[in-house]
Amino acid sequence: MTQQGGSTGLTPRHILRLTNQKRAPDWVQSLISTIASLLSLFVCVWLCVFDRLNKLEDTLATIAQLERSMQRLRQWLVEMEHVINKPLVFQHCDFVEIEQHICRQQVT
Repeated sequence: MTQQGGSTGLTPRHILRLTNQKRAPDWVQSLISTIASLLSLFVCVWLCVFDRLNKLEDTLATIAQLERSMQRLRQWLVEMEHVINKPLVFQHCDFVEIEQHICRQQVT
């Protein structure tokens, strides 16, 4: 008869019989079960942390984009204030046209 199972001379049937005979005590099985459930809980919490981290990164990217947009808006407003605050200069104007402009500004 040939030996199976490597250099130890154990057959698969013999290994199966040994594993059935040498079952771990109940407290070891309980410990393994507890460790498995804690590991499962840890993985779940870890995934939640990663989800929140991704949401925070998205929020920070959105805030950065909003700040850039606000800066462009501020620059545009400064440019518009410069344009609006320039005095009107008339090179050729008569009294009637000046009166019309004054009336138009008083109405608005």
